[in-house]
Amino acid sequence: MTTSSSIIIPADEDARIAAVRRYEILDTPRDGAFDRVTELAARLFKVPISIVSIVDEDRIWFKSRHGIEVEQVGRDPGLCASAILHDRSLVVADASVDPSVLANPLVAGEFGLRFYAGAPLTTWDGHSLGTVCVIDKEPREFSDGDVATLEQLAAIVVHELELRLVTRRVVESERQTRALEAARRGLEAAEHERTRWARELHDETLQSLGALHMLLVSGLARPDELDQTVSEAANFVQDEIVKLRHLIAELRPAILDQAGLEAALASLARKLSVVDGLDVALHLETAHVTSSLSANAEGTLYRAVQEALANVAKHATAHNVEVTVRARGRTVEAIVSDDGIGFDASLNTDGFGLLGMRERAVLAGGTLEVRTAPGAGTTVRFVMPLDAADPSQNLQGPSSP
Repeated sequence: MTTSSSIIIPADEDARIAAVRRYEILDTPRDGAFDRVTELAARLFKVPISIVSIVDEDRIWFKSRHGIEVEQVGRDPGLCASAILHDRSLVVADASVDPSVLANPLVAGEFGLRFYAGAPLTTWDGHSLGTVCVIDKEPREFSDGDVATLEQLAAIVVHELELRLVTRRVVESERQTRALEAARRGLEAAEHERTRWARELHDETLQSLGALHMLLVSGLARPDELDQTVSEAANFVQDEIVKLRHLIAELRPAILDQAGLEAALASLARKLSVVDGLDVALHLETAHVTSSLSANAEGTLYRAVQEALANVAKHATAHNVEVTVRARGRTVEAIVSDDGIGFDASLNTDGFGLLGMRERAVLAGGTLEVRTAPGAGTTVRFVMPLDAADPSQNLQGPSSP
């Protein structure tokens, strides 16, 4: 058991403040776990006031308080500020006769403090964050057993702080793991995309350019047929321009930037009807959410529908397709349903062109759901969150226990 000290700055103050910051406890809302400690302390020791305090640089903030409304006090010479100087509890049995605390405003002023006992909140690495303290306006005795009980309550508080710190670190580690996994998936998706476009360019464009080269070389070898060769080459180039425009439009159609998501999806549906002969029913309920979608989000949603429709055209042997895009709460979903042959969902479905969609859903923070069965058609549901910002807020607070 120790007496108070007029010195209120510990020798390890910088490291101690760093420890306070480590637990991220300051200015957090009231909490049942800590309130139970102060209620229990008041009941055990039969005192009107008990506090879990954290000593900050220039204030003493109360994480939990029982029997007092004040949320924080200044860190002028005081009892909690003195209690963190010691590795054991500070006990003042009768402040009215203790010269070390007579000048304290809570002792000399209207509050009339007469009894104080505070056990330091000592971390595993030896820093005192604050105290669990009990206060009375009447003098009282406090036995060694009482001191031990108070120190056990302080240990419970520190254990709770450590538990929350570990939990935050685990959550942060899991968040980083998920972010790394999303990045890995993103790289894989980008690589799949690059491979697909490389194949398209190799199989279509490069082979066509090779054929054009051979045509021009043969024309040079036959000067009398040069006019005909040039005419054929011009037609050939025109065809390749059309094909390249289609490839570029698949990457990001100009209409998406010029007229918006609904117009781009309507154009996509018309193309599927004309080129693939499918009857496409389009239901768009996006007018009130497009302002919440970034250009990237619009592109992601468009590509999800585009890939789902491409899968229908290539694999489904369908006659009718229904496309629905709508907002649901803080998410937007795209649903593509067809009346095609379906497939066994228990099998690996990546071969049906769904891998890119799965990767796209992960990168968008969303989900992809596929419902199908042989002979029963297929429904693909792509869900992604709307863009949103989380507000944040702060708190603030007067002579020291």
